[in-house]
Amino acid sequence: MPRRPTTALLLFAAGATGCAAAPRCATAPAGAVVRWADLSLDPAARINVVPVLAQAPAGFDPSAETVHLRFDGAALGEAPVVDRAALVLVPAPGARPERCALLRVRAVDEPWTVAAVNRGDTPALGLAAAAEVTLPPQRVPVRVDVTALVRALGAEGLTRRGLAVTATEGGATFQGSGTLSPAERPRLEVLLR
Repeated sequence: MPRRPTTALLLFAAGATGCAAAPRCATAPAGAVVRWADLSLDPAARINVVPVLAQAPAGFDPSAETVHLRFDGAALGEAPVVDRAALVLVPAPGARPERCALLRVRAVDEPWTVAAVNRGDTPALGLAAAAEVTLPPQRVPVRVDVTALVRALGAEGLTRRGLAVTATEGGATFQGSGTLSPAERPRLEVLLR
């Protein structure tokens, strides 16, 4: 039986160990990420921007603690029929994620206030459905597909209960609702039928 050189085996083992220790993620956001490129094919298509009404806690670091968001559901009009919806998050200027992170968005099951969440009285979160996306280590804005959650909550649910965002350790820090630029604040982009 022929013998393999020991050096080649050691190099293979070192390479395999290095690959196993490296983060496993794509170079761009993967998973439930909404892209709007096909909207240019439909001139009647229009995205409604639904601004954030409340955020708790003030800092938007979902890897440190759950971030709760409520939105202005009135921006969707009466009896909206949602085709697609995305939660848009912009990384904070100082965000320097060192590895990939899993970002998870869930519906909040009960009404809440900023003061209540800040004193530790956090509302229950929905367990039935969650939108998830893998964030790369680069600082790039992300649009998470939250269509099912927005449909389930409806306009009133977005206003009273909203969404909760969490991330795995070392994830990403995003611009919050207190950011001076409205274009960098958390928001929903909703395409209505």
